[in-house]
Amino acid sequence: MPVWCMNDSSDAEAREAFRSLFLVRQHVVSSDKFNAFDRTVQAMSLQQYNQSITPDDEVNIHAMAYHDAMLAYATIITETIDEGQDIFNGRAMVKRFTNRTFTGIRGNFTLDQDNTVPGHFELWNFRSASGKFVVSGHGLIVLPFCKYCIPLHEES
Repeated sequence: MPVWCMNDSSDAEAREAFRSLFLVRQHVVSSDKFNAFDRTVQAMSLQQYNQSITPDDEVNIHAMAYHDAMLAYATIITETIDEGQDIFNGRAMVKRFTNRTFTGIRGNFTLDQDNTVPGHFELWNFRSASGKFVVSGHGLIVLPFCKYCIPLHEES
């Protein structure tokens, strides 16, 4: 059932109001890793919290991003330890993230020279005839990842 439809007397008014609504959502690339993560989250949600996620629902994008960030961090920690370096040297740790590509459940993501990650977003608009949202555009935007954790350069 569409989000605007409550099967009540306000449906026509709600449908009209949704005509002027745009949604901006992060684009999620479907992959075998993503699908396995999605199934795991759904199973754990039901098993541990007795809450089911319907096929129309999606795993929260923040959960996926957090998962990928933790994988990247674990990779950096492991490499640092394997090389006999100090994991408490924050500047050195941040430099290991810079201009680097990691693989997560959403696919590859790269942190640039400012330690930001480009995000791919979709613009959805409401189709009055069908009563559904459809993708009407997509693009790229840069989001901070850990830019403000520790300064990479000394302030002058």
